[in-house]
Amino acid sequence: MVWTFEPKHLLTSPDGTPRYEQIAAAIEAAIDRGDFGVGDRLPTVRALARQLDVSGASVAVAYSLLARRGRVSAQVGRGTFVTEPADTAVAPSPATIGDARTIRDMPRRASENSRSLLAASWRRRALRFSDRLRALSPEALVCTASWPDPVLLPVEVLKRAYVRVAEQLRAEDLQYTGPEPHPDLVQAVLPHLERDGVPVLADDLVVMSSIRQVLTLTLRVAPGVLGTSELIVGVEEPGHYTMYDTVESLGHRLVGVGVDAEGAIPESLDAVLKQGANVVVLTPRAHNPTGASWTSARRAALADVLASHPAALILEDDHFAGISNHVPGSLLADPRLDERVIYARSFSKAMGPDLRMTLVAARARLRAQLRDAKLVTDGWSPHMTQRALAAALNDPELEVVFSRARDSYAERRAAVSDALAARLPAGSVAPSADGVNVWLRLPEGSNLLDFIHDAAELGVLVSSGEPFYIRPGHANAVRLSISWVTLEEARQAGEILASAALTVDLVPVPIGV
Repeated sequence: MVWTFEPKHLLTSPDGTPRYEQIAAAIEAAIDRGDFGVGDRLPTVRALARQLDVSGASVAVAYSLLARRGRVSAQVGRGTFVTEPADTAVAPSPATIGDARTIRDMPRRASENSRSLLAASWRRRALRFSDRLRALSPEALVCTASWPDPVLLPVEVLKRAYVRVAEQLRAEDLQYTGPEPHPDLVQAVLPHLERDGVPVLADDLVVMSSIRQVLTLTLRVAPGVLGTSELIVGVEEPGHYTMYDTVESLGHRLVGVGVDAEGAIPESLDAVLKQGANVVVLTPRAHNPTGASWTSARRAALADVLASHPAALILEDDHFAGISNHVPGSLLADPRLDERVIYARSFSKAMGPDLRMTLVAARARLRAQLRDAKLVTDGWSPHMTQRALAAALNDPELEVVFSRARDSYAERRAAVSDALAARLPAGSVAPSADGVNVWLRLPEGSNLLDFIHDAAELGVLVSSGEPFYIRPGHANAVRLSISWVTLEEARQAGEILASAALTVDLVPVPIGV
């Protein structure tokens, strides 16, 4: 059927409602009136955008909202169709829970029901919005992926390392083994850890596949260590959505620790621990999404807070080791804390995610439990890969490659930040000290999705900041990743994003909100 309406009536809203919301509301009203029946096909995104004289992104977002509400479903290659309305009640949002309630008063999620995976999936759905915009703006600069730049990975170093290991390979090297690191890797990595201020002995080490495996196994052993099955996990907020998803998928509760230019804020961490958090995940450098890194003073302040709460386990996620501009040290160096610190050093950003190699350091009791948990999970990480990593770490050219990566990422971050800071109010751009991301805070009352699709139309794709929070409703920031653009493209992306920020529509905010 053909469905038409007057754009001038539809897209005029005295209360500042975003265009995509107005379009979605009009379509929903048409469905409720019976203009569309179950199974009817909606106009294509392009056709409706032409009819309304709006961007295709506005229509795409409207269709996405309707899909989330269960009113329509998209079928690849066929179109968008009206669906049978679901007769299900919507659970109250955790955001409605009063601030006066403590963490322990908050309702349990997955441990008391089976919706943990569903609860975590909203972040990935929100991030897929940028993928849709990519199809609508194929020429736009892609600044949504925080994967490492392939050009800056030590490919030739790793090639030589694998060839050397393959030439020395023996049949017995392919046998079953355990989670302990190969002696070659221990010998190669200890000097790197020492330079970074991470005091580790060979007997402290276990090898795992990824930081997600480390987090999963930490939460598996935590009840036995802490003497309680109720885990409340303090995480940096904003922080990385994969960590949030992992914790929630295991049925544990999340609570946010505030972040500033130097990482986790000690006062916020103290408040979270006082309310009952008993596992804490912290990022010492290149925090994703803000780029914050600890100073030595910040590390000392966090250590003082944690020392006053002796019942909490601490996981350090050192994911940017090797190519970071900072050497913040580790909480493992503090004798007040070292028995309950799990330090995880990933090689994904510096050397390549496909290595699937994360080195974990913990003192005897924790190390033994993590070792046993790894043993009954997938046994061990391949020794051939460990030996290749060791050979690469010993290669003199590796530091040359790392230095080039450090400089390149720093130049791109600076190009974006400088372009944004030149045109936007002070404080809009988080000081990005390290990593591959720049975090932009939007003007209060901004229409986040409108801003993102306006930026796409102007020529740059960025990620919504909302999934980097524990709960939905934070429409106050975007993340721009610089790992897949050149220096000149990074500068261009910053200028485009500044233009989008200066033209974004604002939603009136009632007094007192």
